[in-house]
Amino acid sequence: MEVENEEIKLNEYHVLAELQAAFTARYPFLKIDFFEVDKMNGLPKPTQMDYNTKLNRLPVHDASARLDISYNRTVAELTSDFFTKMGVSVQVSRKSGKVWNLISVTQSWTLKTQNSAAEFISSLMKLSHI
Repeated sequence: MEVENEEIKLNEYHVLAELQAAFTARYPFLKIDFFEVDKMNGLPKPTQMDYNTKLNRLPVHDASARLDISYNRTVAELTSDFFTKMGVSVQVSRKSGKVWNLISVTQSWTLKTQNSAAEFISSLMKLSHI
């Protein structure tokens, strides 16, 4: 998985785990989880996808697609891109100490702001355990 100029280039030989790792390498206090989308109504299913799933097995696959993961993108924009470019639903979580909290209320925040907030919260939690 290649991350270049704040984009992740996709190709059919990669699996979801590599996509997740590329995202987390950029944003160590954020993570993405993948969920299937119900073909009938376009809504996420509660079934989390297997991380060994190859990208060419996804409902929408374009080997030349690129995902913009630049700092100024919002969580809402990112999740929309995953849906339109790959046909999957993603949930973005923010690290809070040793747990991951689903981002729901702050989806309009940028990825940089989300990551910085999670880093700050996690550092406070480390201090409180001393």
